[in-house]
Amino acid sequence: MSRKRLIAAWRVLVWLIGAAACPLTVVAAEAQPTAGAAPSGVFEELVRKQTDATLGALVREGRSSFAVAILVRDGSTQFARTYGLENPWSQTPFSVDSTLVDLNSIEKLFIAVAIAQLVEQRVIGSIDDPVNRYLKHYQLPDAFGHAVTIRELATHSAGFNGSELGPGPMAADPPRFFQKRFPGYFSNPGHHASYDEFGPYLLAYMVSELTGMPFARYVEGSILRPLGMSHTFLGVQHEPFSHRVVAFQPKSPRNMATPIPLKPVDAALADGPAIASAGDMAKFMIALLAPPGAQAVITPSMRALIFQVYQSEGDWGGAHALLFSALRTGEHVIFHHGGIGPGIACEVTLDLTRDSGTFFCYGSARAQYDRVNRWFNHDPALLPPDFVQIQKAMQQPFLDCTREPVAGCPRYPPPVWTEDWKRYLGLYVASAGHHRGTAQFFALLYPRTMAIERNDGSLRFNGITGYVEIAPGSFGGPGLAETFSFIPDAAGELVLSGSEDGAVFARPHLLDNPRVWPRMLAVLVALAMSGGLLVLAPRHRPDILAGSSILLYGSVLGCGLAAIYIFHAFQGPYFTGVLWPLIMLRVTAFLTIPACARLLINAYRISQKPRVGITRFGKMHFNLICISSILMVACLMCVGLISFSPFS
Repeated sequence: MSRKRLIAAWRVLVWLIGAAACPLTVVAAEAQPTAGAAPSGVFEELVRKQTDATLGALVREGRSSFAVAILVRDGSTQFARTYGLENPWSQTPFSVDSTLVDLNSIEKLFIAVAIAQLVEQRVIGSIDDPVNRYLKHYQLPDAFGHAVTIRELATHSAGFNGSELGPGPMAADPPRFFQKRFPGYFSNPGHHASYDEFGPYLLAYMVSELTGMPFARYVEGSILRPLGMSHTFLGVQHEPFSHRVVAFQPKSPRNMATPIPLKPVDAALADGPAIASAGDMAKFMIALLAPPGAQAVITPSMRALIFQVYQSEGDWGGAHALLFSALRTGEHVIFHHGGIGPGIACEVTLDLTRDSGTFFCYGSARAQYDRVNRWFNHDPALLPPDFVQIQKAMQQPFLDCTREPVAGCPRYPPPVWTEDWKRYLGLYVASAGHHRGTAQFFALLYPRTMAIERNDGSLRFNGITGYVEIAPGSFGGPGLAETFSFIPDAAGELVLSGSEDGAVFARPHLLDNPRVWPRMLAVLVALAMSGGLLVLAPRHRPDILAGSSILLYGSVLGCGLAAIYIFHAFQGPYFTGVLWPLIMLRVTAFLTIPACARLLINAYRISQKPRVGITRFGKMHFNLICISSILMVACLMCVGLISFSPFS
């Protein structure tokens, strides 16, 4: 064989050996950590398994059209998992780097970083300064004689009475927006936390006032671009984005939740949605967790300012850092913030002890958050669970001290019933919205309740069992991603705070007890409907008038019950999270206003007839009918009009 043939054969042999070895090399590279990287630990494995068991299962079962989770640790991305598709039309797989998801309330974290930057630059003297010191065109009213501070706004503890509608067309006129949407106060600032939107809007406006530029433009120039977050956009873009995720029901793709369009308004407010890729959110988390000198956007002093617990409801209750919620188990603290909007739910969780953070999103095609069409299939098996359940499942690796112990992890006592716990039992109602005016009606119609019940040797909070006393007045337990604290208020009454909820609950009084009002209204309805039993003189036949009112009222009541079924079947926004008696109250209240008015008119006509031969019982009954009709008409008109007003 010639020398050339020998060389050619040798080259072929070397090529074949190299080709056969390549797959083995790839497998080995995947199985072993890269040079210089820390080996994968127990925590990373827990996050991987939890991600696949929670988010992966949602997509595999057809309950969500997409999901993504990304873990950062020690200054780098440890892993990223994606599931499902961007939208129902292109069938493009979800991408960590190019697919854009709506951040919704997670945009508030940019406000926290902006405030920390301005404090670092000494533009803001202290977060304990009154916010009015830095506002030029709007002044926030004092709360019970107290000037509200930046810290109180950033920890949702300004005492605002609930939330407000978004800016909408008033985005370009912030002073008018704040004047029109000012919610009022329900408590003194700094006492209790109650999540609201008004405070963060005002803080974003403060950043705009201090920097002389729209908030979105400041964030882009001072946070996004320096961190290389080139796939993050705030609500000031004109062009559509082809890779923006659109959530849909996998088994019925035409049922989708179209995201809110980005508004081309270069406004001073944090108006309109923010969108980002999961890869960009990883860069943001790494910057928040970065060691000293890693980058200049978020310095160690800024990091210390952001991740300090400024407000808490007791040692184990709800707590807040700078626009982050703090979840504490013993001395171990994790910081998190969620964002929920049409078709999507996301969460950022940071653990400074482990120098770790996760960001996850999934398609949340649930009617209480989404704009869905009439053909939506509401089979619960085809929808994801409530966001709180997903949130708690994804936080479990951070709270699991049994597999990877972390300093300060608690040791829970055994579930043994204590008679002293009886004083905690009962129904609690959220305090915000309970102080005056129409807010009182809103609290009656849209209550947030917390039912505390006994469950063998532990307590049950809204159906979740396993809570034991881990500190005086504080309850938690293994496997529970939330703690609750009972704290006496100024009057000595117990108030309840949860670490996740960020709201304060108190025992309801007569007027704000959701168990009382439906029963009171039921008595009025029974009295008014009994008008057909009036025993009057037959020759005057006033019973026909009363009977016609009963028929009219009964028909409208039937329509109301049908409406309850229809609206509840479609999970309309008016009926989300409300107790069934209140659902009936609200629907029938609105629909029975004409019938009540007719009944009142007939009662007047009856009163004009000569009442010959009326028994004493008949007179008493007639008077009760008139009184109950007047009360019911007044009550139902107020309740019905308010509950179905555009501002509800």
